Amino acid sequence: MLVVGEWLWCGGVEEKKMKMVERKEWLDFVEEGERKMMDRVAQISERLQHLKRDVKHLLDVVQEPLEKLKLIDSIQRLGVSYHFENEIETILRDIYENHYSKDNHEDDTLFNISLKFRLFRQQGYTVSCGVFEKLRNEKGEFNMSLIDDILGMLNLYEASHLAIHGEEILDQALDFTTFHLQSRLSDMRSDHKEKVTHALKWPLHKTMPRLTARYNIALHSNDGSRNELLLEFAALDFNILQVQHQEELSHLTNFSFNPRLVSSTCVPYDLGLYAFTVNMLA
Repeated sequence: MLVVGEWLWCGGVEEKKMKMVERKEWLDFVEEGERKMMDRVAQISERLQHLKRDVKHLLDVVQEPLEKLKLIDSIQRLGVSYHFENEIETILRDIYENHYSKDNHEDDTLFNISLKFRLFRQQGYTVSCGVFEKLRNEKGEFNMSLIDDILGMLNLYEASHLAIHGEEILDQALDFTTFHLQSRLSDMRSDHKEKVTHALKWPLHKTMPRLTARYNIALHSNDGSRNELLLEFAALDFNILQVQHQEELSHLTNFSFNPRLVSSTCVPYDLGLYAFTVNMLA
């Protein structure tokens, strides 16, 4: 448990004492932790850079447009897309201009239509929700045959969260997928059930990538079709960021033991709240 000295409202309006430990004992613990952190960073950083080059190469060598989109989706879900923003933009622009905008999408599956729509729209490209019309019957209802395609339904569910005002078909898609995914949870195989349960609670478009990266790394590690290279890169990147958060927390802990610095700070200072936030991210 993190131990906090005290926090003060500016000007001494309110002061709250919190449980403390011996200063020397705590700072010795912090310094030892910092040494271990630096050792871990040195070991991980070199490997991380090597893997980053390999992932960039992977983005280059994959030729099939749909496979490239699936790879980009995995990179984003694993929380490492910030390393490849330029590469991802170049790939999406090329596929959009040379394939997507010229395709009538008649042969696309539910999964493919939904994945393409989501990736392009979230990147800012103009994509019409009309691509989903082929999934509805003459009554304007989504075909019931779709509900057997769990991963396709899941992608349609994620895509529907990017609806803009007036896109009735996407509002309908959200209701349709939410209802049928929830109602079929008990019948799903375990890996699908885990993905669906998580998505229903935390849809991609409404969740911070860093908050879901840890979960997605664990989920990806149990996927039989996982990309080992990408998985290792994402795991090491997560570890590096975790160490950085912990290092920052240790510096703030030292700060909290200096009454002169704390009392001169004109903002509420609550290390416990900060520690909770870091723990959520790490």
